Amino acid sequence: MTHKRGRRSAKSIEIRSQWQAARKYVQDQAFYDRVKGESVCRSTSGDVADYLAEAFGQPLPEAIPNVEHGSVLTDSRGEGAFQLQITCPAIAD
Repeated sequence: MTHKRGRRSAKSIEIRSQWQAARKYVQDQAFYDRVKGESVCRSTSGDVADYLAEAFGQPLPEAIPNVEHGSVLTDSRGEGAFQLQITCPAIAD
């Protein structure tokens, strides 16, 4: 007998896929400092929104990460913007 998994709503799946695409876009555009061991953001939330609009049509505001140009995304101390927010935003049904 197979294990039944909880059903996800279509909006939940859409937010998760946009959120993952946004994180991947920001990480791909980031500058990696090998001396300090950190990645620095080179894009803004507006750039991410434009990318999501191009890729998905209508970007959802919940999927756009709140990052600024020059902010640290990941570092060796675990204090980067992407290290503090681990999970996808919750969906209120």
